Amino acid sequence: MSRVLKRSWLATLVCLSLLISTLVPALAAPVGPSSQDEAIEFLKLHGIVQGDEFGRINEDSNITRAELAKIAVAASGQAELAPILANAVRFADARGHWGAGYIELGARMGLLKGRDANTFDPDANISYAEVYTILLRMVGREPLGPWSPATIMQTAAELGLAPSVGAEALANLPAVRGVIFESLARAMTTLPLADGKTLAQKHFDDQPPVLTLSGSIPEATVAESVTISGTATGAKAVLVNGLQAVFQNGQFSAVVPLQPGPNEITVEAYDLAGNVASK
Repeated sequence: MSRVLKRSWLATLVCLSLLISTLVPALAAPVGPSSQDEAIEFLKLHGIVQGDEFGRINEDSNITRAELAKIAVAASGQAELAPILANAVRFADARGHWGAGYIELGARMGLLKGRDANTFDPDANISYAEVYTILLRMVGREPLGPWSPATIMQTAAELGLAPSVGAEALANLPAVRGVIFESLARAMTTLPLADGKTLAQKHFDDQPPVLTLSGSIPEATVAESVTISGTATGAKAVLVNGLQAVFQNGQFSAVVPLQPGPNEITVEAYDLAGNVASK
């Protein structure tokens, strides 16, 4: 006589009820922006980059040292302090400049340095190696030892900020706005600080997506698989048992194979800032 082996689908997390819980940021799988356009929209949403008088981002133009100072300070959540320091800027050539407060604040934060004690050269182009040095300082990842463009570019590439191929060839070239905006958004959303939070979580968005599962959950089933579906408002990606679910327009679904005996199924919804909700 044959016997049907039941597959229990009562997971540890479901034995009482499905409760939403926010995981600590360090456990979040960083997703980061998937395109330059998404990165720019993220930075615009939080007021870190702004268009010109016509609303243009000018992503194909070179970025200046003063512009980089402004976005570095803004991305660190300190932009409101910049006007206070506009008249106290230490660099003679930045006095009266529109970016004076950002330059002084960035210097006080240890993010920026001048050409020398009196010169910042605010309207000059800034190289990729110089930009990535500042981005690495912002997230506590600057390499130790003497400053080297090659080392900076290699470190930025290893962390997913700079291109993985040909990064060193870019080191001394003028940095282009769109490329740097994407790199900045990645630094803000994928690299946790010492406290486990990303810059985006710490200063702009610490709320996880709203995760809701659809349908009822049986205590036991003889099926070999089950479909998990629901909504994840504010999410960028949804993982079911560590695998990416089909996710469109805030709705997700995934087919999960079941094994004989108890099965635990975990659904995690991640947003761009690194927040995660789990059921």
